Amino acid sequence: MARIYKQAAIYDARIVGMRNLWEPSTKYMGKSGWKTELPRFCYREENSRHWSQEPVFANFVKACTELYAASLSHIPFPQVIWPVKDGDVPDVGKTQVDWRIGNWLLTGSSTSPIEVMINQGGVPVPLRNRAGVKPGDHVM
Repeated sequence: MARIYKQAAIYDARIVGMRNLWEPSTKYMGKSGWKTELPRFCYREENSRHWSQEPVFANFVKACTELYAASLSHIPFPQVIWPVKDGDVPDVGKTQVDWRIGNWLLTGSSTSPIEVMINQGGVPVPLRNRAGVKPGDHVM
């Protein structure tokens, strides 16, 4: 089956983990793999009970819905693991960290190279290094 790609833009995210932003890791749990781990981002929860109801994720939800219809519909929708987690729910076996509470967390992996961009005057410009970017900054 051919890969299906969909683009989605999510604005006003906060960078949480920059470890893989410019030097992507291809290791998972100490083992080499074929996927690139993405940096982590977080978004303030509004009043929604599920991330797919958040206005900030509208474009992402559209892309996920299209992917589901095109290639995942053989799997029941609730069993699909999307890359957004509720920060209020602690990871299994880990202590809950205060900054996660009240946020949606987005992370994942990709088989495509990561492109880092900054919006300057409405124009996406490649961001080539870490200068001036730190955890907690808002990005798109």
